[in-house]
Amino acid sequence: MSLWVNILIVMALSTTKYLAGVAVAVVNLGNGWGAFTYFATTIGGGMIGVVAYDLLLMEVLYYIKKKRGIDPTKIKINKKMRRLVVFRKRFGLTGVALLTPVLLQVPIGTILAGTIEQNSKKVFLYMFVSFSLYSSLFYFLYQFLGVNPNDALKMLQFWK
Repeated sequence: MSLWVNILIVMALSTTKYLAGVAVAVVNLGNGWGAFTYFATTIGGGMIGVVAYDLLLMEVLYYIKKKRGIDPTKIKINKKMRRLVVFRKRFGLTGVALLTPVLLQVPIGTILAGTIEQNSKKVFLYMFVSFSLYSSLFYFLYQFLGVNPNDALKMLQFWK
């Protein structure tokens, strides 16, 4: 595939499933990508996802409040909602931002961070730092320790 197709694939994956985008980018590092392309696609894709889901959250909240006349604070409480509230209170914006790339996914982490902090610029900053840390970590693992997700996938294909 061409360079631009690979860049678009990594960016599209990074907008929703950040680790999948990083894994594809690391495999492309072995195929001739430079460090700048790696960081620009993974961090850029993640940030595009954060901006898109933050704007989507604002539109949904506006629609719920104004158009439907529903108070979003009066939601049904179930076990999953309780866990999210406990998680939100315990870790705050920093914890949500740090866990978004690996445990939570970009849409869920962005929406959770948007409910914690009303200032979108602060959410963007925390998510940017988080994406930068994880991209640097996986780049370090690949360059200096030789950890390649493609090799791990080949080892997991025991049925061949």
